[in-house]
Amino acid sequence: MNRRQLFVLWIAVLAVAAMCAFPPWTIDDGGIRRLDDGYHFLLRPPKQKTQLAPDGTTYTYMVSSRIDSSRLLVQCAIVGVIAAGLIASLRSKPDRQQRPADR
Repeated sequence: MNRRQLFVLWIAVLAVAAMCAFPPWTIDDGGIRRLDDGYHFLLRPPKQKTQLAPDGTTYTYMVSSRIDSSRLLVQCAIVGVIAAGLIASLRSKPDRQQRPADR
């Protein structure tokens, strides 16, 4: 593996580590809806939400939050495919030696 390939590999590892440190979250509001809640640090999941009611009052409610593992897996797979393609395209080309023509 040459230096450029190693660089791409380390960038991919760092990108996956960052995605796992700040995963996508979903929230369950107690009903049948499951909503995306963006990206938050792994050790600080979202806990409560503030909602503005149609009449203008604000209320806070507790929600159940979970990591959206399917979305995280898709993101990691995309990084893996891109990194694999770059590593394959950046491989060193072997020097072709001139061979005498076979007669």
